Amino acid sequence: MEIEKQIDELTLERWRFSFIDRNIYLESYYVLQKESKRHRNYRILKKYERLSKRDSNTEESEVPFTDELKAEALNQFVSTIKVLKWSERQQLLITTY
Repeated sequence: MEIEKQIDELTLERWRFSFIDRNIYLESYYVLQKESKRHRNYRILKKYERLSKRDSNTEESEVPFTDELKAEALNQFVSTIKVLKWSERQQLLITTY
């Protein structure tokens, strides 16, 4: 699961989360920036990765992690959940492949 926030025309923030044992955990955080509007690729200004601390230039404590962001991550996760009858389970499996 991923959340992106545009800071300005050239800069964006990206948070990535994973769902483990009924909890949503922050996996990584990036601040990315383009050189100009004509450029396609972003370069990384700030980087936090839970599994790769050697490559990170930002500590977990420095990652902006507001209640609003937590609520947005939870809402995004909940929006992927479907409520079905047991008999509809097979139809769902067929349509996803």
